[in-house]
Amino acid sequence: TEMSGNVNLRRMADLGEQPMSALGNISPTDSYRMILTSVGQRISFGTTRQSSLESTMQQLRQRRDEIGGVDINEEAAKLLMFEQMFQAMAKVISSQAQAMQALLALL
Repeated sequence: TEMSGNVNLRRMADLGEQPMSALGNISPTDSYRMILTSVGQRISFGTTRQSSLESTMQQLRQRRDEIGGVDINEEAAKLLMFEQMFQAMAKVISSQAQAMQALLALL
């Protein structure tokens, strides 16, 4: 009947607000909100870190230009370190995206 259909629709809509043991006794809506917040914070951190690293890189270039005889191997090692940091941040963001997709699949 139409009345039972409405009740079933309401129950389905309420599922997003009900705590689930698989999610640590929080609702799917709250879990999704927490994941989004975490992803947003990590992206913000990554963006801030990237900006900071770019600023540091610019300062290093200026110092290199000011000081003759810069050790190219040392600079290459620093660049490699920065590259690895960016790759690590990309993996973190990718992992968060996968977690979000898994959560959405549960809903």
